[in-house]
Amino acid sequence: MNFNRLKYYPAVFFLLADIAALLIFNNFVVSKSFVIVLVIIFGLFITYRGIDDIFKLFTLFLLMIFVFLIYYKFKPAMEISIKLNMGKYLYDKMQLFNKLDNFNFLNSIILGNREFLKNSIKNTFSLTGSYHFLAISGLHFGIVASIFHLSMSFIRSKIKYYIIIIILFFYLITVNFYISAFRAFLMIFFYYLGKIFEKKTYSLNIWALSSLVLLLINANYINQISFWMSILATLGIILSLEYIEKIENIFFKFLFISVFAQLFLLPILLVYFNHVNIISPLVNTVGIIFIYPILFIGFILLLPLPVVSSKVLVLVVEKLIEYFISFVSFFNKDMFIINFELDKYYLYFYYLGIISLFFYLKYIIKSSQKENF
Repeated sequence: MNFNRLKYYPAVFFLLADIAALLIFNNFVVSKSFVIVLVIIFGLFITYRGIDDIFKLFTLFLLMIFVFLIYYKFKPAMEISIKLNMGKYLYDKMQLFNKLDNFNFLNSIILGNREFLKNSIKNTFSLTGSYHFLAISGLHFGIVASIFHLSMSFIRSKIKYYIIIIILFFYLITVNFYISAFRAFLMIFFYYLGKIFEKKTYSLNIWALSSLVLLLINANYINQISFWMSILATLGIILSLEYIEKIENIFFKFLFISVFAQLFLLPILLVYFNHVNIISPLVNTVGIIFIYPILFIGFILLLPLPVVSSKVLVLVVEKLIEYFISFVSFFNKDMFIINFELDKYYLYFYYLGIISLFFYLKYIIKSSQKENF
């Protein structure tokens, strides 16, 4: 195995060291100081690998921290104001929906307001392993970023990256800084920094650095299941990307990615929820076909639109929502659900084994490729 490549992922080792410090010493103050040193001095530098830009990156990082401090200083007033402004036009269109349940569903996946969503729908998505569709996550931020990225494709200046980061930050405030949303924002933020400074970035480094920043802001995240599910599912997706290059069929690509994400979530689901839906990867793969247009139309409905255009979009999105919920509900059956209790101490052995298996398979594939040459 070529261990020289490991030098490209130092942020991963820093993340592992910090998690170890939290788990072993259970001292959040020490851990937070540790993260500050790693993130500020090493994290940005090694992620973008350019000493000429380190001071610019350091300044931008401090600016980001300053913005967060301002936000937390005026959080109540700012949060209410932004939420009202972003949700205003969507609520104006509420009377256009034939069913209030459909509006509540859209409101949930766009703005994260799940309090009015039926418990039966929440349970259905939970038992089918597709609850992440209801949570604001990387999928949502990815679509928002892609919408604005495409709409500003005519702008060749790097200013468009700054604009997208600002828009995503306001969206992050709107959805209450959910852990999955925060993680997604940070990953996109660091990705665009690489674009701004024309530095090659590595997905694992961005993933690890984003996780480090989350622990820097709130070390107690390490005790929250949502934090672990978010970063582990993302890790599974990142590790799967290298294996799907030769898969031409787009459906099987997404299915493979979904299976990898499920593998990294499996022990968490068994330890804390005591069940897993074996058909979950298929549900998530087909679910993307529904959720992409629903989210796309939903974000458009956040804008001021003519009445005729609003009616057409609402009609389309309502049908998509109904089909989507019906599809997910079809797989909410006992025959697809395995109930099993797993002791949490097996988690360490599971992840050690699956990560070791990943590197072993990677070694086998690269060895076979060299032999073919």
